[in-house]
Amino acid sequence: MLARTRTQDVLETRGVTFIPESISSAGAVLADSIERFDSAAYRDARPACVYAYIESLIKGKTQELLDLAEKTGQVCV
Repeated sequence: MLARTRTQDVLETRGVTFIPESISSAGAVLADSIERFDSAAYRDARPACVYAYIESLIKGKTQELLDLAEKTGQVCV
């Protein structure tokens, strides 16, 4: 969530969609989780495949967040 309402107003006026840092930075957490809980799979995987998998997760969750925000009338979560 944005600390200042004014910042949110400026972003809305400019047509900028705010994505919380907890969502936008989740890729690193997901990669770390894969490495920690299945180190063999992580070690053997091609980096491009890991990146593509994480990217698809982030895109999907971001779209869910945006859909929910639109449905409930919230600008940011």
